Amino acid sequence: AYFDNAYAVKPDMYLMLGSVYAQMGKFQESICPTYIAVSKHPQPKESWYSILLAAHYELKDMDGATVIAREMLDHYPNNKNNWNQLSNLLLRQEKDQEALTLMELAYLRGFLEKESDLKNLSSLYSLNSIPYKSALVMEKAIEEGKVPASDKTWRQVAQQWTLARELDKAVRAYG
Repeated sequence: AYFDNAYAVKPDMYLMLGSVYAQMGKFQESICPTYIAVSKHPQPKESWYSILLAAHYELKDMDGATVIAREMLDHYPNNKNNWNQLSNLLLRQEKDQEALTLMELAYLRGFLEKESDLKNLSSLYSLNSIPYKSALVMEKAIEEGKVPASDKTWRQVAQQWTLARELDKAVRAYG
């Protein structure tokens, strides 16, 4: 009724409607008004995109969620979580090359600091037959104390060096 009778509806009002629908678990209904809010506002907040992302994700619309995650990353590139969200969505869609490229960019920007993120990047390199970079990432993470220097992690590094035919480095890692 408000939207039918209001003289000028501001983007914030569309967001409120979309947010209420999302809170009620009506994710399909939340997408349209939230998208209108995002598209009509000159500087939409990151949380607005988060509502859209969550709605698409809950509806198992990975393509739609990926589109929103890309927009979030475009508008908010300094938020480390945006890099992880998009790469995880790409992995779920079996777009390993794109996910690897994205994770590598995040790594080069210094956004990957958690042990799990660094191990994931190393694994992505390995799965994509890039053992040299896989070993480099893990070795650096171990040396910086971001990944524990256990027998298991050093063995993984050594295996990657071996695959990369860097035998001196492999022997050092095994040692």
